[in-house]
Amino acid sequence: MAAVAQIVATLLFAGLVLRSLSTATVLLVNGVVTGAAISIAARSADLPRRVYREWAAMRNVRVRPTSLRDAWAWVLGVAVVIETAYLALAAYVLPSAAWDAMTYHLVAVASWIRGDRILITPLRLFANVYPMNGELTFLWVASLTRSDLLVDLPQLAFAIIGAIAVAAIARTVGVSKSGAIVAASLYLLTPIVLAQATSDYVDLVLPGLFLAGFAFLLRYLLAENQDGDMQAALARRPATQLVFAGVACGLAVGSKSTGALYGAVAALVLVGNLVWWRRRRQLSWRACGIRLTAFLLPIVALGSFWYVRTWVEYGTPTYPYSVSVAGVEVFSGVDPSSVNVPPDAIRKYSGPLRTLASWAHLTSGYTYDQRLDGLGPQWLLLELPALVLFAVYCALRRRLLFFNFVLPFTVIVALTPSNWWSRLTVLLVAPGAVALVFLIEQIRRRSIVLLLEAATIVLVVAGCALSAKRITVLQHSFPAATVLPDATKPRSERTLGKLVLPEYGWTDTVPRNSRIGVDPIDVPNNFLFPLFGTDFRNEVIALSTRDLTSDSLRTTLQRSHIDYFVTRKHSPRDDIAKANPQALEPVSAVGDLRVYRVRV
Repeated sequence: MAAVAQIVATLLFAGLVLRSLSTATVLLVNGVVTGAAISIAARSADLPRRVYREWAAMRNVRVRPTSLRDAWAWVLGVAVVIETAYLALAAYVLPSAAWDAMTYHLVAVASWIRGDRILITPLRLFANVYPMNGELTFLWVASLTRSDLLVDLPQLAFAIIGAIAVAAIARTVGVSKSGAIVAASLYLLTPIVLAQATSDYVDLVLPGLFLAGFAFLLRYLLAENQDGDMQAALARRPATQLVFAGVACGLAVGSKSTGALYGAVAALVLVGNLVWWRRRRQLSWRACGIRLTAFLLPIVALGSFWYVRTWVEYGTPTYPYSVSVAGVEVFSGVDPSSVNVPPDAIRKYSGPLRTLASWAHLTSGYTYDQRLDGLGPQWLLLELPALVLFAVYCALRRRLLFFNFVLPFTVIVALTPSNWWSRLTVLLVAPGAVALVFLIEQIRRRSIVLLLEAATIVLVVAGCALSAKRITVLQHSFPAATVLPDATKPRSERTLGKLVLPEYGWTDTVPRNSRIGVDPIDVPNNFLFPLFGTDFRNEVIALSTRDLTSDSLRTTLQRSHIDYFVTRKHSPRDDIAKANPQALEPVSAVGDLRVYRVRV
């Protein structure tokens, strides 16, 4: 979490203020940021001690198989290690070829690398209007390696962060150490998490960061009063926990548009507790203000930039989408629910029934863009029923946990647009995993416990098997049997053009730093990122349709110093290019893409 905050701060300063994303600049700024963080930490006598205590607690978590109840922690833990190693290898071997990554996530990163700063790109609107803390982690890898070879790794790191946070939440709730490992494993081994882990999306960035922040927040809210004096306990609770919670939640708010909803709900949870404590005269107004500020200030600092930039550039912070509260439109735009149309299988349902129908849909495989049943069989058959029972139990016996944990997560998922789409509701896996482990640990009959643990392992392994294939755009698939041998091939044999989209093979053969001119509307499927070539080797220039007429095409290309002109088969631009062979030489005609070399 602290490392992510450091990455975001470093790259925003280097890319916006210094306007340089060179490796030297990034490392220098990062060194200054690190020094400032250490200096601030050193001034707090309490902070280093507490950080060391948290680290020692994590380091000392050891699971010994003293009983069969601990065996499932070992089995699922081994599965996590194997899956993590396989996913890391897949991220190294396969090129970046996920749909939205190629249309805007990586378009933004490539444009920043080529422009040597954080900028507004004319290539794709969605590369400008969304919160992009997650993309900054992709940029971090790219700026340090000057390559896109490892750019698929960050989401795997966020999956691990989310799993660790789930373990921390489970311990706060009262689950054993081995049970916390199981809960973390259930999160990471969820099919949609495995499928998303090597894609350049941000659907694991958001829940991973938010869960980390909520783990700190929940620990603060549920901290036990050892001496029975609630007022004294509140006075002892460090505001630093709220700062850590605010940092992680702020990063989440700045990683995806729905992150603002996550942050708002977390803030309401804290406000509700502060008001309750104040009404019972357990805290002064000043103490309440300090705690609220400690939480909100990092959220604003780390989560607001992208919304402010979009507001300045496009007139509304949520452009191009509208935002309504209680039926009142706050920001105008397109209704988000009208953009993502549900599949035919669940379209007839509405509200919660549509989401339930999505979870109940059986599938024979999982992809990074899974719409139905992405949470897997363990969610439908075990975690969801356990979460319902856990919610009832908390409502009757542990109301503080119900209002501070179960209810906020339920509200977030209920308010999330298109919550039938599994990759948009990964967050709900956390309380489901915690609930399942918590309830199993309350059962005293050994036979029932072993049956439930065995069922969990079987369903998780089935989900892992169905998630093993790495799926790219246009349904290209790479089974494990293909990924492992490909690791020995040279990089030149593992490019996007060689493995996925042959129509882009020419991008790796043109001279480095070639200027590629294109009218973005002519690119099939909006796959703009491949034009940059392997390791961002090409400069991609957006050209205007009105400047590409029969009378102006040649002048426009020469004025913009374009080396290669890209268009679509049978488009007006293609017809004009074919009619000017003296100025434009055909280079590639694979698929619907047409490429011409501009003659000097």
